[in-house]
Amino acid sequence: MTNLTQTAIFATATLLILGAGAANAGPQHNCDNYASFAVSDAYAAKKKGCGFKGGRWSTNFKKHHAWCSAQGVTMAMLTTEDRARKTSLNSCNATGGKPTAGQCDKYAQAAIQQQNTNLVKKCGYAGKRWQLKFAAHKNWCMGATKKAMAGERLARYAQLSKCVAGKP
Repeated sequence: MTNLTQTAIFATATLLILGAGAANAGPQHNCDNYASFAVSDAYAAKKKGCGFKGGRWSTNFKKHHAWCSAQGVTMAMLTTEDRARKTSLNSCNATGGKPTAGQCDKYAQAAIQQQNTNLVKKCGYAGKRWQLKFAAHKNWCMGATKKAMAGERLARYAQLSKCVAGKP
């Protein structure tokens, strides 16, 4: 989804939530729309593997609706919450989210295969990137983003390509 599309969705959601513009969120605002957008964002984050926790990321429509309708919840609070969710989701979109354990297993296997190529071809690369420890590669991956994981794999590939071509 492009930033322009996300901005349009956010603007539409804000207008729907604002309703008549009263200060208290309560029943006079469209809490159905607020809760729908909140749940949609939560599912999007879950699908991306963002790993967000807490009530903001609940996929329970009734919980979001109840919070929106609660006494004392203001329009400013709804807007702040919605913006915080959008900002976090955009950040996750930029990094690709967190990889799953299965993806990290594949990453670690590929890293070991690349290290074996490094050794067989006598490229001489060394360091954390070039080790044969499956657990070390997997643990690094579990703390990284998908974007960082892909970047690391690509960096090893680029180095090996140079070595195999005779240009270390």
